[in-house]
Amino acid sequence: MVQARAAEIAEAVATTLASAGLHSQDVAGALLVGGAVRMPIIGSAINHRTRIPVVIEQHPDLTVTLGAAVLGDTDPAPLARSREAAAPAPAGADAQPGGWAAPLGARPARRPGSVHPWAASGRPGSGRRDDDRDDGDDRDDGDHAAIHGPPSASRRWAVVGLILAALLVLGLGIARATLDRDDDADTGSPPPIGAADPSPTTQENCAMTAVTTEVGTVRQLWRFPVKSLQGATVDELVLTPTGPVGDRMWGIVDDETGKVLTGKRHGQLLLATATIEGGDPGDTGAVVITLPDGTCHRAGDPATDAALSAWLGRPVHLARPQPEPVPYELTMDPTDDDSDRWDFATPPASFVDLAAVHLLTDSSLAAATALGPDSVWDVRRFRPTVFVAATGEGFVEDDWVGARLSVGEAELDPFMRTPRCAMPTRAQPGGLDRDVAVSRTLTDHHGNDLGVYASVTVPGRVRVGDPIVLGPAS
Repeated sequence: MVQARAAEIAEAVATTLASAGLHSQDVAGALLVGGAVRMPIIGSAINHRTRIPVVIEQHPDLTVTLGAAVLGDTDPAPLARSREAAAPAPAGADAQPGGWAAPLGARPARRPGSVHPWAASGRPGSGRRDDDRDDGDDRDDGDHAAIHGPPSASRRWAVVGLILAALLVLGLGIARATLDRDDDADTGSPPPIGAADPSPTTQENCAMTAVTTEVGTVRQLWRFPVKSLQGATVDELVLTPTGPVGDRMWGIVDDETGKVLTGKRHGQLLLATATIEGGDPGDTGAVVITLPDGTCHRAGDPATDAALSAWLGRPVHLARPQPEPVPYELTMDPTDDDSDRWDFATPPASFVDLAAVHLLTDSSLAAATALGPDSVWDVRRFRPTVFVAATGEGFVEDDWVGARLSVGEAELDPFMRTPRCAMPTRAQPGGLDRDVAVSRTLTDHHGNDLGVYASVTVPGRVRVGDPIVLGPAS
């Protein structure tokens, strides 16, 4: 339930930014105010959906006061100085060794030209990149001046912060009301004396009969035993709340930073392949890694760590998912490997990016091909768990968000559209060249989304050819 609310809030923030004509690079950060943001999934969803660094404010009164001052065109510098004196480090800075913001993973790495939430002027979000220049993109410069007058990052910071505060308070209120309702239902307490009988009539029962629709069949199932390496299609998968059995069983971790490496930042990883020895879909047997030179190495063997380190040119080791989230790096601009970086976090006990299951339809790939005919829209670029032969046309899975899917023995709750990083632009073996136009096409025409993320509410076995049935949310 909270996961779905987090996705709704993230989508509302993205819609608000789009309606204001703002892009992620125009906003120094998203300032989250209120108790609800203490849930890591809130910040993670907003960060992943909007590509905006997220910071939690532990002194909300100062933030609201500062926002009012900025919007009132008064000088907020004294407030900013008092705020900086009282403000803690960015969200989660002390939650993990080394100051990594583990739950939110949103603090950008500091490099020349990066954006910091608190700029040198003393005004939150008032600074732009150190190397500001005219990039020739009239969409960013002219449109903002026309709509909002002279750009003001501090004003954007305040507006975004206040919007997020309102959305999060609303989301928490809805979630609390739902929890209270569920608690009341669980107690089985009788209604108050004189209250109407809550039991539905026969007519109401008929009206509440669930309507289900078959929306496609399972065309392919994909499993990736090592994060960001090539995987393979399989005939069956066993879906669990942390992901498919045998999927992302291992990650390649940098010895110096403790971050798990991904193809989002290290495209070289996509040149190697990982497979599982054994044929059963529930098998978690030995994982064999095949490097580009054709040599094979077994996961868990110390010699494999040495081979991976030599191949990648840095000391690394294979690791299993841990109870705590593990950081990995993303770029602000999926089309530019030199753009600002920040840390994101895997879910606990998993190496997936955000969700246990990723679904993508062939109709979405067809729609994307029509929008960007010069690109190769191969399913391998997008690494879904379940590739669906859809019954409809267009980006049909967008409409699955908030509903319930039955797939084989499993039941899924799609909770958000899948935002796209740099991974789909990477070159891969088998004729897929690097193509940043993939990202630009999705950004220009579909909010940089393709496919949907889903949680697993009922674990079970899924097979190629299984029908996919859409029903109302439970």
